[in-house]
Amino acid sequence: MQKQVVYFCFQNIEKKPPCLSEVLQLRDRGYHIVLVTPDYGRDYLNRIQQLGVDCLPYTLYKSRNLLLQKTRNYFSYKKLWEKVRNEIWNDDTILWVGTEESLMKHRHFLKNFHPLVANALEYYEDEWWTSRIPEFRKMVDIWTACEPHRAILMERQWGLEKLPHVLRNKPYDHPRKRCMKPSTPEMEALIQQIRGKKTLLYQGAITADRDLSTLADILKRADSDYYLTLSGPVEGDALEKVRGRYDRVIYLGNIPYAYFLEVTSYAHIAVAFYNDTSLNNRYCAPNKIYEYSGFGIPMLCNDIPGLTSTVGESGAGICVDFSDPDAVIRALHEMDSEYDRFSRNAARFYDETDNGPSMDAVLKEAFLLTPSSGRDRNRNSK
Repeated sequence: MQKQVVYFCFQNIEKKPPCLSEVLQLRDRGYHIVLVTPDYGRDYLNRIQQLGVDCLPYTLYKSRNLLLQKTRNYFSYKKLWEKVRNEIWNDDTILWVGTEESLMKHRHFLKNFHPLVANALEYYEDEWWTSRIPEFRKMVDIWTACEPHRAILMERQWGLEKLPHVLRNKPYDHPRKRCMKPSTPEMEALIQQIRGKKTLLYQGAITADRDLSTLADILKRADSDYYLTLSGPVEGDALEKVRGRYDRVIYLGNIPYAYFLEVTSYAHIAVAFYNDTSLNNRYCAPNKIYEYSGFGIPMLCNDIPGLTSTVGESGAGICVDFSDPDAVIRALHEMDSEYDRFSRNAARFYDETDNGPSMDAVLKEAFLLTPSSGRDRNRNSK
């Protein structure tokens, strides 16, 4: 009997790089993978299946009538998990839940599936989540975290029996080639805006919580020759605030996942910035630092533990206090003057981050809990 992983992701897995990376790692280890996912369209399912992954799509209903929406989705979920139980599940199967939202939305149906592995891609501190930790603790056999400080917090504050496994948010596939050839006329037009320019690139949400206007002020004060290049979704007036502070701002829009690395490959230096307003931000675990470092792009970061312990310690960039304009400018000048060293360090940081051992440890532990192993644990003991 071939070992099997039922992988559940409530969101579009193509927009969840850590989840897609896990699915590809599982595939390459020879497991039969069944991806349980909402039906986001035929093109979406075809792309996933072309990766060698079987899909079990289900209908996600939306309605202006919230009660009707919840009722229809409840029965859709119920039918889905009955199908998994009756037609897919066997004694050598584990369930891997990719995101907290997946666990939240389907918790009533997942509690009877074991072994159950669950990712904590974020560290939620809101009352809704913390009040349900006892429920989730009973459901989940093995937890994973994407950052070691978060793993410690989860063990202690959630009352877990042991430390979660750490799986970093590193992409499984990366083109690695600088200045990639644009794949479409639309991408050619975007890249033409930055080609040949000295770019300081930020990719991600442009929000009040990630206030880049301070950086814009610093660049203006220093009469910098950098073009502050931004791409990602915009909330409120965050983009206009940046544009109002600095003349050399280029906004490239919210580039789709399949294409944004083409833009990344043209950056001179990249920016990773998170306001220190929560434990989730303080111990951030951005996949962006691996997307940047895969190209050997040095990074300018603010000095929070999630970045100082990765980018800073590896010499892949410099972490500074963004409230100190002189420190930011010194960091940019240092990376400019020793660019090759920082670029090599960035590429080394990418290469030396290996999720393989942690992935193998999760799978070994999980499959020892299946009935076929003869060592499945008594669920009433949890």
